[in-house]
Amino acid sequence: WFARSTYGVSLTRPQALLEAYGTGCAGQAGVPIADANGLPISGSSSFRLLVSQARPTSVALLFGSLDAASLPLLPSSCTLLLDAPISLGFALTTAAGTGSLPMPLPFGFNGVSLYFQWVVIDATGAYADFATFSNGLRTQLGN
Repeated sequence: WFARSTYGVSLTRPQALLEAYGTGCAGQAGVPIADANGLPISGSSSFRLLVSQARPTSVALLFGSLDAASLPLLPSSCTLLLDAPISLGFALTTAAGTGSLPMPLPFGFNGVSLYFQWVVIDATGAYADFATFSNGLRTQLGN
């Protein structure tokens, strides 16, 4: 007896996706919000990661990862939402508490998920009176 298998080929391309996850922790201006200026379209040279509700005229560090996590940073109310994060750069926040960092996206990585989180230097921040953390941001490169 032989089992018969049917194989199919999907010609659809993964769609670009942007979704917030997790919760940040508060600082002087509230809880920083991680966002982007649009969907992460593969090959885009204009994609930017944004932070808002951050401490005005401060430094916001952007971290990235290939996977999400949820690691409480005790004794604070902050949570690291990235697995094995790497530093990707920084932005200086405006007087309105906003900042952004360009993130050119490569071609050929459709369907790959990337995860991001901002850490804002904030002397009144929930993390050791030193910093505050944004929510996490999951992106999936696509069309």
